[in-house]
Amino acid sequence: MQVICVSKGALSAGKELADSLAKNLGHRCISREELVEAATGEGISVGKLEMAMLRGRGFSQRLARERDHYLAFSRAYLCERALSESVVYHGRSGHLLLPGVGNILRIRAVQDVESRIGQVMKELSMEREAATRYIQDVDADRERWVRNMYGVAVDEPVNYDFTIT
Repeated sequence: MQVICVSKGALSAGKELADSLAKNLGHRCISREELVEAATGEGISVGKLEMAMLRGRGFSQRLARERDHYLAFSRAYLCERALSESVVYHGRSGHLLLPGVGNILRIRAVQDVESRIGQVMKELSMEREAATRYIQDVDADRERWVRNMYGVAVDEPVNYDFTIT
């Protein structure tokens, strides 16, 4: 089966790209939210992992095990679905979930900052300055997540087959 992973930033049109790809190719679309919900249902404390990363503190031994459990669960979840049907996964670091698997198309969706700020202003009813801070904060959170989970920078081109802007 075919697997396409779309890595997206906040309000970067990655979800729309993934939805369109899945629809046009007849694939199932899986979101990070679906994956997190399934992991939480299995007793994995994804929220605690995210909070630890946001605080910028190192992982305790317990949280490191929880991170490893989350990664193992996420990989198994995607692999199980990909064995039965072709999938498009979209999330903050989906392109890194299945290391060593060569037949995955890894796409990075990037949208210019001005468009993202305008979208935040419209969707969240924020002033420009607050929307700019929001985008900067979300991007920083995503960068920390990828660095702490996978040990790489989110924007390293070697981790993608191509980037769509």
